[in-house]
Amino acid sequence: MQAKIARAMFQVYEPIVLTGYGAPEVQAICDQLGLNEHRMSYYAVRSAALGPVAAEVVSATFYHHPVEMVSPAIPLAWSIASPESIIAARFDGVDQVLRRLLFEQIGSPQITEAVELVREADGVFSRRPAVVRSARGA
Repeated sequence: MQAKIARAMFQVYEPIVLTGYGAPEVQAICDQLGLNEHRMSYYAVRSAALGPVAAEVVSATFYHHPVEMVSPAIPLAWSIASPESIIAARFDGVDQVLRRLLFEQIGSPQITEAVELVREADGVFSRRPAVVRSARGA
């Protein structure tokens, strides 16, 4: 039963998650930042919230990516764009993606409520200890 639930959740949420680093809008923003070689657009975007960490940290976090695969991109990406600028650019790219995909729903009461809930949750997290904030890129 749990495998069925896990599979169903994966099928619902994976397309949403992919918008954060695989959508054309996000790729275009990475190109504008200069993160276009050695899979930087993937590794830098996904790991920017960790801060300017070493390839070994990214490899350990993305447990199925060996350091040899990560090291051409990280830490080189941090010399091209700061993690903070990458996070901001990612938010801009995801905003563009969601406006494209959800153009009819974007102003709906449900989306407005969801945005308010996310902002409320972010307010809770921003009051957490500094180690938690730095782990999430704040």
